[in-house]
This record gives sequence, C-alpha cells and structure tokens, in this order.
Amino acid sequence: MLSPLILARQKISFVGSDTITIKFVDFWFDDFKLEYLEPFNTILNELYDVKVVDNNPDFLFFSAFGDNHFNHFKPTKIFYSAEVGAGLKDRERFADSDYSFSFHDRQGDPNHFRLPSWVRWRYHRLHELTKSRNPDKILNNKSKFCNFLYSNPHPPERKKFFDKLSQYKQVDSGGSVLNNIGYKIEQGACVDWTEGYKFNLAFENQRHKGYVTEKIMRSFLAKSIPIYWGSDFVERDFNPKSFIHVENMDDISYYINRIKEIDQDDDKYKEIMAEPLFKSNKIPKQWGKDTLKEKIKEAI
Repeated sequence: MLSPLILARQKISFVGSDTITIKFVDFWFDDFKLEYLEPFNTILNELYDVKVVDNNPDFLFFSAFGDNHFNHFKPTKIFYSAEVGAGLKDRERFADSDYSFSFHDRQGDPNHFRLPSWVRWRYHRLHELTKSRNPDKILNNKSKFCNFLYSNPHPPERKKFFDKLSQYKQVDSGGSVLNNIGYKIEQGACVDWTEGYKFNLAFENQRHKGYVTEKIMRSFLAKSIPIYWGSDFVERDFNPKSFIHVENMDDISYYINRIKEIDQDDDKYKEIMAEPLFKSNKIPKQWGKDTLKEKIKEAI
C-alpha cells in the first residue's frame, strides 16, 4: 500500500488547455518569472492555461539556489539546473524531484532529460544555427581579431589562454575580468559586440560532464569562430569542425599556432565558417520543439 506522502505526491494528469498552477523557488533571484525560463515558458503556455501562484501550486519548479523546495510536499516537483557549481548538492535535488531537466548526463534515469543551457539561452534564435552562411561576406565584416567577455574571475583556464593568445594579437576583453577596452559590454549586447570579431574565447567556468553552456551559442549567433574549452559533450552537441576545441590545456602552444594559422589564411577561416554547426545541419531531434514538448508534457 502506498504511503500518504507518496499518494500526496502522485502526479495529476492534465490534457489540452486545462489550467495548471505553478510556483518557482530556489532560482537565480527572488520574484522569478516563467518568461525567464525558456523553452518552458513558450511550450507550457501553448499546452496549458498557466497561472503562477504563491500557495498550493500543482507544480513546483525549483533550481539550485536554496533549499526552499524541501518545504513543499504536495506539488509535483520539477528540478531545473544550469549551474555546475552545485553538482554535489544536485544529488539531493534530483532525489527530491519528480522530474528534472539539467545539463547532467543521467543515463538510466527515466525522469531526467538533458537540457544544456545553450538550448535555453536565446531559445527563439535556435533556428538561426541551421541557416546557410556566406563565408566571404562574414569574413569581410570582421574587422577585429578575438574577444573575451566574462564576469567570473575564478576560472584560471580562460585567463591563462587569454594571456597566451594576447601575446600574438590583442584580445579585447569587455567584461569585468581582464577588461582592456575601458568600458563594459552589457550582457544583452554580447552577441552584437562579438559580431565584429573573427574569433571568440568561449571557455566554460569549469570542465564537467555534459556542461555545455551559452558561451559557444554566443559565438555561433555572432558568426564568430568559437575557441572552446569545457565539456567533451560539445562534440556531441555540435559539429566539431565548426569550432576550435581546446582539449588539452597543457599544450596551449598547439592551439595558439592553429589559431594563428587560421587567422592568417582566409581560405582556412572560410572553410571552418562554411561548416554546418550541427552534424546534419538540423537542430538535433532531442532539442527540437516536438521532443521538448513531449518531455515537458511527461513532466506534467
């Protein structure tokens, strides 16, 4: 016989345009809104009449920035995480959720779906990654070498690579870390700023299985070649011929020489720029809208 707690946590089935009530806790900031969380915002509003409530929600969406979710027992609990720094504590959160979406690779967990943050970030522009690109036109519009935009001062890898590459040509830094342009680029303008550069340093905060964030997406949307360091999953998510993958930080000189070679040879630059960003030049099926809709319906 099922315990009262399990009975209380059993999911309610919703179909069509039924009303569902939701609440957010433990997200990046207080007063978190559904519109901040794509693709959930778009898809939930297509499927249901969604109401955000303070008390007694049908569904509790929670993230990695607190423990308020432990105070909720009745609603179906859906965990979302994009933060690698909370990896160990995430185990507790997975255990306290009915369904989860995150960058983690949790093979064998039927109630988890890998949703890296590059999919969520600029979700409505995802289709642009499949458009054909004109390498000649793109190169003609590039007037600067490479840029760098970060606010987290702690990861040593990105600063080390920045210093080494800057010995070849200036790498413009527009964030609070190693800023050398005299002003800061607003996060909302990061793609526009990157469009003028041939290369973009797209380094993650740290290397972690499955952790592929918006940093490479920013480069691709700006039609700049990403110089990527981070998760090896990047080669599953994207065509490895469309970017420079720094796999070994102990051999920085190899990657610096490769960047120099591409920078000094227009044909080699255009060859990379002509590569499709996805291996089939289609958004991978697992992150297409139909699949995302099915996974969100599963959670509900």
